[in-house]
Amino acid sequence: MSELDNKTLVRRYYAEVLNQGRLQVLDDLADPSFVSYLSDGNSIPSEVYKQIVAGTLAAISDLKVTIEDQIAEGDKVVTRWKATGTPQVEFAGIKPDGKLVTITAIHIHRVQNGKLMEHWEAINLHAENGIEYLQRRIGGNMQYRELGRTGWEVSTISFGAWAIGGTWGNVKDEESLAALQRALDLGVNFFDTADVYGDGRSEQLLARLRKQRGETFHVATKVGRRLDPHVAGGYSKENLTAFVERSLQNLEMEALDLVQLHCPPTEVFYMPEVFEILDGLVKDGKLRYYGVSVEKVEEALKAIEYPNVQSVQIIFNMFRQRPLDLFFGEAQRRKVGILARVPLSSGMLTGKMSRESLFQEDDHRQFNRRGEAFDRGETFSGLDYEVGLQAVEELRTLVPENMTMTQMALRWILMSPAVTCAIPGAKRPSQVEENVKAADLPALSDQTMTQVRAIYDRLVRPQVHHYW
Repeated sequence: MSELDNKTLVRRYYAEVLNQGRLQVLDDLADPSFVSYLSDGNSIPSEVYKQIVAGTLAAISDLKVTIEDQIAEGDKVVTRWKATGTPQVEFAGIKPDGKLVTITAIHIHRVQNGKLMEHWEAINLHAENGIEYLQRRIGGNMQYRELGRTGWEVSTISFGAWAIGGTWGNVKDEESLAALQRALDLGVNFFDTADVYGDGRSEQLLARLRKQRGETFHVATKVGRRLDPHVAGGYSKENLTAFVERSLQNLEMEALDLVQLHCPPTEVFYMPEVFEILDGLVKDGKLRYYGVSVEKVEEALKAIEYPNVQSVQIIFNMFRQRPLDLFFGEAQRRKVGILARVPLSSGMLTGKMSRESLFQEDDHRQFNRRGEAFDRGETFSGLDYEVGLQAVEELRTLVPENMTMTQMALRWILMSPAVTCAIPGAKRPSQVEENVKAADLPALSDQTMTQVRAIYDRLVRPQVHHYW
């Protein structure tokens, strides 16, 4: 839709939710020809918003709303409006003293394919703060794809929260929160974490983020790796329920958005009773959806045979291309979402590492290169460090103009329509900004894609292709 069309769509949305008889709508806001476009799966439920408006109407008499200004930029529409009226009961901290009050607000809507997908607002902003608020929100041009059969539209570049939990060297919570805040600013609405990332630290940071911000976003967490020993028999109803309840506490949620089995032993995928336990947890209201995180393509193919698996998280990057061969096609056929994890191969594909790079003792890139602590495929995708550096140098020559190597690596992942999103980690806002830009970059050329595959076949395939 054009920017003008997007503005009109937002104004009609206001008309629908505000036109309830008692409210005087000023300007040209009302449009009787408008028919509700809000459908199942959209993230702005009109009935909920109408209830908020109804509560406002009950609290304030003679309420009048005027749209002061609207700005359209890309897929976002910014509306500044003013409401005046006399509170009859205490409202938003305002005492009912019979005096006329004025409330100003800025709303931002994201429009996609003729539908409003997100709604942000900030009440009583001073002008200078309002400008800063808008600049933060409009700083990116995120793209979105459907996640399985959940009805969610999630950011194609999302946020992997392993690094902010630990085992990636020193991390500071305030810097991690700044990175999470910047991700929301730039349109990221999906965050992947796990109960073992920092022993719950990552989940707790996401709970703090939710308290600090009003935007709607989805959190996927993972369970199972708290088992010691980590064996298939540990995936019992008692243990899984305890893990879920611990994550509910860490995330401060009544129901988890998406729970994934965290790379369980292969045997678990041949235990239908485990997936029946997850079905029971959904029925009990402890989680909305579930999926799996896997080490091997074979595990992914087995997992999607279970009808309620909504997503598969799998290592997919320029150094791990086997999922393309068979799994992606099957996942698309079954409408299962794919979360591409380790998208930058533990940072190798940023192009910033060398033979002289040093890693702290608590960084898995130091202590797990040969799988000493967990599956070696989790570290540098299972590729020998020296071979990885050689492949990176050859890939570096293919990076398009006005694109960093990090962005090319992420854009390469998004070239596959089967992928719902990539989940790169970030410990600083600057890393988030670089990652997010990949969502709206031009497609890589056929020639580039062919050359990437050739480098993979020659240098990488012998070390990784048939292991995972």
